[in-house]
Amino acid sequence: MLLHIDPTSSKPTRGATPKEKPIHKVRWPKASDKEAWRCFEQSEHPILQNLSAGSTTAKLNLFGNIIYEEAKLANLRRAERIRKRRGRKEKARASFFRDPFKYARGLLEETKSGKLETTAEELQNHIKEQLGDSSRNIPLGSPGHVPRPPEPASQFDTSPPKWTEIKQVVEKARSASAPGPNGVPYKVYKNCSMVLKLLWRLMRVAWKTQSIPLSWIRAVTTFIPKEKDSRNITQFRGIALLNVEGKIFFTVMARRMTSYFLSRQPNARNQICT
Repeated sequence: MLLHIDPTSSKPTRGATPKEKPIHKVRWPKASDKEAWRCFEQSEHPILQNLSAGSTTAKLNLFGNIIYEEAKLANLRRAERIRKRRGRKEKARASFFRDPFKYARGLLEETKSGKLETTAEELQNHIKEQLGDSSRNIPLGSPGHVPRPPEPASQFDTSPPKWTEIKQVVEKARSASAPGPNGVPYKVYKNCSMVLKLLWRLMRVAWKTQSIPLSWIRAVTTFIPKEKDSRNITQFRGIALLNVEGKIFFTVMARRMTSYFLSRQPNARNQICT
């Protein structure tokens, strides 16, 4: 039989030696790391100061144990921070190799955030100011002498859209492009070829009958903040989002017009760019 100390009494008693738990090694801060020790003391001091239950002997018995347990928790918290930091580094590395341009742009661009706070009247006035033209009903008049261009060597292709044209437009479109008012993104048609073929057949009918659906020419405007903590309407820029079905249709027409103008004049590319 050995003597052991009862934590609630200052008198030694006889009995079996209690089985102690194995002590795990704690990684203490370096002696020269004053900042780490300051943080450790700030976290330990309130806990030790609030020891109120039990006698002085009981508090002294718990004093070292509390310091050890808190140090062990600090080690676990540090290990968790290291694990999360390592995870963020791995995620950033994978993001860089997946798209270096996008990753670099995210590092260099300023953070843009905010919520638009404006009245309906202010919004309408802003849209009229940005998009309205008070002189649009005034005739421009004759531009003067304009030389007549030569007759085209090849005619503009007015045939209905071909399947290859529709497919090329969809394949080159960005999957991350925001959808229009109907909420259907490009990736639906990228991954559902049979649905795209049905849409193509309807587009051919619309081309032949020269009937454009209203849903293709209606857009919804979303306002994106230009800077951090944007609130005023002038701190936002509006982007008009059209349904992708109409964008596919008109992209085919735009590509045909580009090819037609470039085939007529060798220097037409410079004129289009300017």
